Amino acid sequence: MKGKCILAAGLVGFLLPGNIHPASAGESFITSPLPLRNMYPPMMRFLDPVPDSALRDYSNWDIGLHQHLSSIYQGDQWPANQLLADMELSVTDLTVRKAITQDMDLSVQLSLLRPFNGVMDQLVKDVHKILGVPGSGRQFRPNNSFGYYFRPGSPGGWQGKNRWEVGNTTISLRKQVIAGDGWAIAGLTSIKLSTASSARGLGNGRPDVGLGAVVSAASDHWFMHVEAWGIHTFTKDVAAGAFPAVKYHPYVRGSATLGWKYSDQLALIVQGQGGTSPYSSGIRQLDKLPLIYSFGLQGETDSGTGWTLAFTENGLTQLTTQDFTFSLALHWQFSS
Repeated sequence: MKGKCILAAGLVGFLLPGNIHPASAGESFITSPLPLRNMYPPMMRFLDPVPDSALRDYSNWDIGLHQHLSSIYQGDQWPANQLLADMELSVTDLTVRKAITQDMDLSVQLSLLRPFNGVMDQLVKDVHKILGVPGSGRQFRPNNSFGYYFRPGSPGGWQGKNRWEVGNTTISLRKQVIAGDGWAIAGLTSIKLSTASSARGLGNGRPDVGLGAVVSAASDHWFMHVEAWGIHTFTKDVAAGAFPAVKYHPYVRGSATLGWKYSDQLALIVQGQGGTSPYSSGIRQLDKLPLIYSFGLQGETDSGTGWTLAFTENGLTQLTTQDFTFSLALHWQFSS
């Protein structure tokens, strides 16, 4: 296979005979949504789709390597926690996308996780002090220590470890259903396979399935994406005798992306992602609506490599998200 410039691949693809969709301003990689998701481990147990674009070129092969580093601290009560997530978390996502037809493609996302004790706790405490943000219980834990567990009774709990982990596997299908001059709508479907450990709180032991749609539009300088999902989980409720009782139910996810093209090789992007929680437990750190905000740059090198540099924040008040995440992503396109 021979690597090609992402933008050139999109233009060539739209000139091929039989392609019925007109070329538009949104086909470059740099005008796609930021490839980010919620990195709070109890939420990562479930399907949380990475935002997509209806305008992205349906090229033969697309490979993405996404690296995320998150700082996380959530506990339901201090100092005696029933639920605790105190860690830094490294997540490496490998996404491989393959065109099936001229307007449909299939993608597979594989993840490698590394929960660990971290190195940023004192920095986070100092920043919180400067901004006047409450410590939220960090003062009850030594700096750079690891803890991840949920103890609702048996069955239903988990105990995480400071070790390398395999994450969940997500298989997704995207089909463009309608396209116009600079805009398009695509249908989305996805299934999450629980390949991560449920005993260590990174998988839920069951598949999740989702249906969604994304609306994308782009002009010479501005672009936007709005996406919505309905998701069903097959996870079983915790036994009624456990305390607290934990039930799982269908949930929704959505995202909104707004970007500005500084040039043909650089874009500035803001993005919001949120939805409802799949939990019903009586614990705010599981039940509260998750919401994250991201700010990033997306660019493209002269050789055609796409890159993303982003920072994600939880709004300083969220209980079902990571505190913050630094992300770096690389993308390549190939044709046979």
